[in-house]
Amino acid sequence: MGLAARPGDLAPKPDFAAAHETIDILGILHLKTQGNLTPHEDQLLSGSLQELRLAFVEISRRSAGRIN
Repeated sequence: MGLAARPGDLAPKPDFAAAHETIDILGILHLKTQGNLTPHEDQLLSGSLQELRLAFVEISRRSAGRIN
């Protein structure tokens, strides 16, 4: 999503399509592994997905605000 940059480099431009696709794939993985994960693994995957989705929305809003 353009959040990570190498030290000394400028932050890359967000690739919203790739970020959306990756989040969707992780969501499918979460659905397909229900009942097969330990509670800790399920909590980790669920929490990570929630954080990624919130970050995606926030970055999308900020980016849209720059365009207008």
